[in-house]
Amino acid sequence: MEGRPITEAGESIFHSMPIIGGREEKEAPNMENKMQDLANLAYERELARELSKLQQHIELYRHRQNRFFQVSELKCKFMQETSDEILRLYDRLEADQAVSRAVALGLLSKEELPPDMHESNP
Repeated sequence: MEGRPITEAGESIFHSMPIIGGREEKEAPNMENKMQDLANLAYERELARELSKLQQHIELYRHRQNRFFQVSELKCKFMQETSDEILRLYDRLEADQAVSRAVALGLLSKEELPPDMHESNP
């Protein structure tokens, strides 16, 4: 870190301060935005996956292979429980945790991640 004051331990006294107008300051918000976008995409995909399960039951009902009360019960469960559970989960997790979880569940592929995240998501 050329041009920065150094402590006796050899560390910059400005190690925790962002470089104003420098590359470090600009990359952090971009990475945070990308992670938040990926977390939102993961949430949408997980919700869609659960909704597709409900859609399968509706299709079975249309073909008279399922009873109406079963479909109605599943619909209520989705609206009152499943969708709320997913929302609470993603609301609780930090964006990077949500993205790691989504990769593990197959909701996001490693190719969708920024290159520097490939190492942290084996």
